[in-house]
Amino acid sequence: MYASEKARFGQPEINVGVFPAPAAAIFPRLVGLKKAFELTLTGNIISAAEAERIGLVNRVEIDKRTDNLCSKSSVVLQLTRKAILESKNLDLAQVMTRSYDIYERELMKTKDAYIGIEAFLVQKKPVWKNE
Repeated sequence: MYASEKARFGQPEINVGVFPAPAAAIFPRLVGLKKAFELTLTGNIISAAEAERIGLVNRVEIDKRTDNLCSKSSVVLQLTRKAILESKNLDLAQVMTRSYDIYERELMKTKDAYIGIEAFLVQKKPVWKNE
């Protein structure tokens, strides 16, 4: 995951009397227990540089990289991410099956898949609907 140098990260839910369930599940794997506790228990906001240093993001980029990602279909990016994340604990045959399932049963049901293919065929820039 890339972050703009201007980005800030935090889990302030603790400040309103709840905890961030997704972060509680994912952060220990990404940043280790100590940082997961620190981020979720304090509600502190950290800079993009700190997020990169602790492994929360891969790289801090100037806006050129994030602009590139923002020019893509958000639904296609989400499904790509899903396919990658679901493959991490599977063997190759299972990964291929799951990846194709996501492609056929989810991706190809989106408007953006067809918009992108059509734009490619007529050599125009796609206008995403994010659907």
